[in-house]
Amino acid sequence: MIKFFLILTAVLFVGILLLFFLWRSEKTKRKETRGKLESTNKELARAIAEQAKLESTIQILRKNRKEADEKINNLHDGDALGNALNGLHKHKN
Repeated sequence: MIKFFLILTAVLFVGILLLFFLWRSEKTKRKETRGKLESTNKELARAIAEQAKLESTIQILRKNRKEADEKINNLHDGDALGNALNGLHKHKN
């Protein structure tokens, strides 16, 4: 009968140790996963901030391009007017 209790105690002890190590392993995995998730969230926040800066820069560049195109068109219109006036002056002479 004592052998039976010794064997039962040993089996229970091994079972408890096994459950303890499984619990610790799961806890460690959760901690690692949480760390990876926090790191990924920080990267995502940086990427979103960078994207916002880039979108702002693109809008500024589009505005500058539009203004430059308008100025170029105005210069071309001025050249055309100047050429027409020169043509009229030459035609009069």
